[in-house]
Amino acid sequence: YPYVDGGNIPYVFRDIYGKVNFNSKSGSKFNIFGFNFRDKSQFRNISETKWNAWGVGTQFVLVPLKGKFNLNTSFNYSAYDLEQKETDGRPRTSSISGFNLWSGFTYFLRNGELKYGIQVTGFRTELEFYNGIGTRVDQNQNTTEVAAYFKYRKNWGVVVFEPSFRLS
Repeated sequence: YPYVDGGNIPYVFRDIYGKVNFNSKSGSKFNIFGFNFRDKSQFRNISETKWNAWGVGTQFVLVPLKGKFNLNTSFNYSAYDLEQKETDGRPRTSSISGFNLWSGFTYFLRNGELKYGIQVTGFRTELEFYNGIGTRVDQNQNTTEVAAYFKYRKNWGVVVFEPSFRLS
């Protein structure tokens, strides 16, 4: 690309991801993961843009050796940030981040099962830039949701009865 920045490619990419799993003979397991993706574009004397996305999470499943139930719990958090710099030096940024916590039980019944649990989810968004007449615009918002659910399933041969209820 001889026409861009003296022949240098104006992009940089870096991606990292890792995951570790632990499993037991009973079916119980524990997983943990993480990632980070950083990207950048830089055009000399015009603009520079940076992206950064990262997250972590875990899941735990408990299956007792002599039980008729299991417990499944997970937690995840991730964030995405964007920053742009131009010749005017004014910041232009945006980001979104969120988490999810979920825990649920499953009881195994004769020809059926009973499931119930809770979930908590939250998001945060942020925005900052300057408009065409130089006025700073920024906005920050948080959102959280809590939910509970219940589901029953019963099989009679090929007939399945499955009522459920969710409250948010």
